[in-house]
Amino acid sequence: MVFTSNAVLTGKLVTGRSGTLYTQDTGAITPYIPISPTDVQMVGQILKIVGGTGGFDGASGTIAVAGQEVGGAAFYTGEICVKNKK
Repeated sequence: MVFTSNAVLTGKLVTGRSGTLYTQDTGAITPYIPISPTDVQMVGQILKIVGGTGGFDGASGTIAVAGQEVGGAAFYTGEICVKNKK
């Protein structure tokens, strides 16, 4: 299944910057894969950062996600571009 969505992510980076990121997302979810003891679904997703608030005001960039769809671990990698702190 292919999907698109919008998301609001709230968090804090180890650099001390915190706030909210707004994203437009697209991705794909696999059919159930029989892995013992239960079946799982895997997801691959790209999040395009389209703005933010607080320390992420005016943010841009992308984040890639890969892993189990529900209740599992996922890997995140990407880049968040923000204005210099004043």
